Amino acid sequence: KARLFNYKDLASFDYIIAMDHFNIRDILYLKKQSKHNKENIYLLRQFDPEIESYKTIDLYEAMKNSQFDVPDPELFDLEGYQKVYEIINRSIKNLFAYLQGKNNF
Repeated sequence: KARLFNYKDLASFDYIIAMDHFNIRDILYLKKQSKHNKENIYLLRQFDPEIESYKTIDLYEAMKNSQFDVPDPELFDLEGYQKVYEIINRSIKNLFAYLQGKNNF
């Protein structure tokens, strides 16, 4: 069940992963309003190996570049849905690898 992100989520989850800069902007606004110091906030495509600078770019730089947004599949035909699936799939694989390395799973 989908729901809106709220400031309590900042304390409830270890990592916050957003799909695009609109979502991340709203999350960072809630973070500022709640005075929460959560640092583990990312755009999903910060883990996309098809973006050259994905390993080195920080969140605020990534927010300025639309290539770090996961496109809305509703704007595409069936081929576009497949492209979005591939973006999400490869990004999540790298995200999991990152988390495994960081948390010594």
